[in-house]
Amino acid sequence: MRSKLLLAGMVFMAAVCSFGAPRKNYLVKDGVAQARICIPAKVSYTTMLAVKELQTYIKKITGAEIELQHSPYDAKIFRSIKMKAFILAPETVGVFKGDKDRDSFEILQEKDIITIKSKSEAGVLFGVYSYLQDLGVRWFSPGEDGEDVPKMKDIVINIGSKSESPSFWDRNIWYNGDRGWHIKRSSHWT
Repeated sequence: MRSKLLLAGMVFMAAVCSFGAPRKNYLVKDGVAQARICIPAKVSYTTMLAVKELQTYIKKITGAEIELQHSPYDAKIFRSIKMKAFILAPETVGVFKGDKDRDSFEILQEKDIITIKSKSEAGVLFGVYSYLQDLGVRWFSPGEDGEDVPKMKDIVINIGSKSESPSFWDRNIWYNGDRGWHIKRSSHWT
């Protein structure tokens, strides 16, 4: 009798635990992309660099290739068609002539959508580098030998938000001629 009661209790607890466990949403699952990168129809070099960096490093991390889609980037649209998306959303395209918050960014991770938004395209690029750093990517020196890229099969969409603003108007200290490496490293200085 006691063993039957114990067994029934264990079955009940297993059912409750499996029913109540939150469902994970993935950007990449088992090395296969589950989302697309979405950008506005008109962007400049900086946003395209952000797309390329995101695609390159997600492929290095997981082996998955995330497609690019030029489309309206309203999160409501993606929810209505049940599509997972990684949205890069600069408020302005081209040269931003504004205040010191031009490179500020926000990373918003919702159920099926990750949005990186900023007043400028440069802010979106810094947001992409910050997101990659949150995944564990590090750049110690220029070139592939100077980077540390973790390997994983899955990238989970972790619900929450993160905002960063630069403390200074200009983030650059030039030690050598490799500007791309310095841009990646600049996002550490916020």
